[in-house]
Amino acid sequence: MADPAAPRARRRGTGALAVLTALLVVAATAAVWAQRTLLDTDRFVAVAGPVVDDPAVTEPLADAVSAAVVDALGVERLPASAEETVAAEVERLTAEALAAAPVRERLRGLVASAHAGTVGLARGEGDEHAGVALAAEGLVLETRPAVVDALEAVTGNLGPLGRLLPDLVVPERAGRVVLVPTDALDGVQGFVRGVDRAVPLLLAGAGLGVVLTLALAGRRRRALAVLGLAVAVTAALGALASVPLRDAVTAGVPDPGLRRALRALVEPLGADLTATLLLVAAVGAGVAVLGGALAAVRRQR
Repeated sequence: MADPAAPRARRRGTGALAVLTALLVVAATAAVWAQRTLLDTDRFVAVAGPVVDDPAVTEPLADAVSAAVVDALGVERLPASAEETVAAEVERLTAEALAAAPVRERLRGLVASAHAGTVGLARGEGDEHAGVALAAEGLVLETRPAVVDALEAVTGNLGPLGRLLPDLVVPERAGRVVLVPTDALDGVQGFVRGVDRAVPLLLAGAGLGVVLTLALAGRRRRALAVLGLAVAVTAALGALASVPLRDAVTAGVPDPGLRRALRALVEPLGADLTATLLLVAAVGAGVAVLGGALAAVRRQR
């Protein structure tokens, strides 16, 4: 005689496996999104492109370039009688140069270089990446090309005041910006490599979970509906959780300027992740409806 408790235990086991599979599906979605958006420079710039011109993003770079321009011009070495006049004019012209199209384009290129170099070095893809280098202070972005562009624009518009300046020397380290401090390099490397390793494992786990859920279910159409519902609910909860997560990412950054820049980048990226998870939730809901409809048709036969 068959054990009457067996079907109930089977249903419970199938339900638990469906929930576990849904968690794996959502985790795999987030991991794939991170690999293809956060760690892919072209996609990263495409998603974050509208905010690359945001002052919060370019200000730290512009400040570094501006300071390097003033230092290269040697304004502080002028006689006191001329220093104030020349300094004021240099500051005005530097601001104009940084707002001009050529230098702004250079700054946008530096953002892409910073991303590509950071990810490349974290993955161990050689030690040489355009504009990015490992130094004693950590991973640094070389903004010297932007400094040279801005310097040329400033000196070309100084007129007679330019004759008061000493010979110009742009140091190799001019405008260097620390992207990742030395003590944070291991964490960045661990995140990048962890995502790369997690993606195939999570995809395999999610696929296996789907197969086992349907294979072990007594009623596969009903199991499909349960699985779709579990994915829809889990993905929707993940989308909701991604909103406060944006604040958590920037909360621990002590430097106000860097925190503003990071916030400006996190907003569009976070919105893209939320949209991705909502799409998965919609697909899960569609699968749940389909499974329920198929189960209803079978019951009517």
